[in-house]
Amino acid sequence: MIKETIFISTKNANQITMTSGWVRDWTDDWVDDWVKARDWVDDVKDWIKDKVVPRAVPLPPYPPIIFPLNPDYFNPRGLIKNIYPTPNNGMIYKWGVDAKTTIFEWHENTEFSNGPHYHINPLSDMYEALGYDDGEQPHFYAGNIIPEPWATLYFRW
Repeated sequence: MIKETIFISTKNANQITMTSGWVRDWTDDWVDDWVKARDWVDDVKDWIKDKVVPRAVPLPPYPPIIFPLNPDYFNPRGLIKNIYPTPNNGMIYKWGVDAKTTIFEWHENTEFSNGPHYHINPLSDMYEALGYDDGEQPHFYAGNIIPEPWATLYFRW
């Protein structure tokens, strides 16, 4: 004689469902197969994580770009060099988009104590962001590193 067991479960508070034992056994087998398939997918994902090299590999840092001793060797890309002799300050080299817009300057300063040096002429807010007082222009000497963003904008492409 076959004995059939009736299971009572509640899906919602107002609904009672009766399921016979053979249906429950069949669904248990199906759920077991589904869990095994899901575990297999997780195993494949883990295997892929171990084998695949990530695409975003960090690049090595760029070497620093420095101001040269001789201004003739200073060649920012995309800028035009203009040279002006002055009576008190020696030679002045200017590099800019045109003759009126200057990005970099070099002063020979033969008669002054601060000697030959470079200037970078950005917008005044950039100087403030770098920590300089309003109106103060820092001097960069030969061997100093050219700061960002100018190093990338004019030398690294």
